[in-house]
Amino acid sequence: MATNKLNTIIRKVIPIKDIPTDTQSLLDDKADIKTVVDGCRDEIQKSVDTGIMPAPKYFEQVAVLSRKEKNYENEIAICDMYIRLVKKYASENKLSRQEFTDTVLPECAPLYKRMHNAKSMMSKDQAK
Repeated sequence: MATNKLNTIIRKVIPIKDIPTDTQSLLDDKADIKTVVDGCRDEIQKSVDTGIMPAPKYFEQVAVLSRKEKNYENEIAICDMYIRLVKKYASENKLSRQEFTDTVLPECAPLYKRMHNAKSMMSKDQAK
């Protein structure tokens, strides 16, 4: 049942049918968007099962692939999703402010920056 919920969450953020699958990831030359999204699902499930903070690798890969296709909306959505997951982890584990600063912020910082840049690029594209 949890897997179906995760699939629904991921599909809402990144509709596979809307993203070309022939693009290669910068981090894995043979990965396509579907494979990387599956990695996101697995990372979420692993976090749920183990209580460990989700790693950003697959989320960053999806963001990179989305940027390559100039699909800024998906890039923003996947970054936001990861940030929300990590904040939820911090809340559930009652991290202190110092633990949050030391543990959570470094994981989220590149995705915050990527999300900000994607919003900027999206508004430039819309202005054209």
